[in-house]
Amino acid sequence: MVGTEVTLDLFDCILCGVYYMTKNELGLELEYYLHHIVWANDYYDAYNSIMDGGTEYYEEISLANTFFIITRYSLISSFLMEITKLFDQREDKCIPQLIKLCRQNSVLFSADEYYIIWNDNEIVHDLNSLLVIAEQSIQKLDSQIKSLMARRDRYYAHNDKRYFATTSRLADDYPINQQDVNSLLELSSGICNSLLGALNGNHIHPRHINNDDLVSLLMCARKSNSIKS
Repeated sequence: MVGTEVTLDLFDCILCGVYYMTKNELGLELEYYLHHIVWANDYYDAYNSIMDGGTEYYEEISLANTFFIITRYSLISSFLMEITKLFDQREDKCIPQLIKLCRQNSVLFSADEYYIIWNDNEIVHDLNSLLVIAEQSIQKLDSQIKSLMARRDRYYAHNDKRYFATTSRLADDYPINQQDVNSLLELSSGICNSLLGALNGNHIHPRHINNDDLVSLLMCARKSNSIKS
């Protein structure tokens, strides 16, 4: 009889969309999100390294110009796919769903202080306050998120006829600037690391070390060319 009651409770939870986890399971879930965020940051930083290096190291980049053109396109495409998945509420795995998951499993959090990493380490004293601020922060960037998703859907993931021949209209129709992108990246890692820290005290750096070390390679190429000449 006891076993039957437990089964019915579990079934009811599944029907209601409530997923209870252990502390270890939720910690791993947060880490998985952060791994995706690391790649989003790395794609974006590597892309910017090529763009920034194009002026200072034009001759060196010209040695493999086609390679860098392909790499630029691949990096921005990969970045858009990764960052939009994190905020697309149609996805089963996205940060808004993660916030709901943490709220459902609030019993696993027992910290006295919760740090809002993306907001100058503001301190709150209960999990719900952190989650509400996270939701409000996402809402403030809603137009930027929609612009990125539209760029992905209209050009990078599908062949919208308006942009099939050229992307010149894309930036005008769905504007977003570098500061907006940086804000989204900081927000995504800030929310996940704030929750991970509150859960078990851990923290994952949002970037791989030396993810923008293209300049070192270009400097070597310049030095080699100067020696040959």
